Amino acid sequence: MQQCFIVGYPEGVGVRVSERVFYPVWKSGNIASEPRFFVDGVPKILVDATTCAGMSGSPVYASSVSRNRFIGVYTGRTSMLTDLGFVFTTEAICQILQRGLFMGAIPYPNLNT
Repeated sequence: MQQCFIVGYPEGVGVRVSERVFYPVWKSGNIASEPRFFVDGVPKILVDATTCAGMSGSPVYASSVSRNRFIGVYTGRTSMLTDLGFVFTTEAICQILQRGLFMGAIPYPNLNT
């Protein structure tokens, strides 16, 4: 099990250090699916973390002994009844940028085609 961090502003909460500086919260969790395989054939993985409104779009980092590695973008929980959430992987992000898939032009299940 690998620890991960979702860096964002849950329900607008952060750490204000001055009038102009407002740092995000680092929510911890664990990668919950096999990271070498995608969920439903889409370049996304599952994480098990207590998240809430305001976390969607947050960067997700996998933790290791020497550093934290960017692994994707948090998109939200699978349902309100669980702490499982989806993370679009760096591969998904690259596909979106390369193909110009934004503003709902093509639904995400087609990313892997």
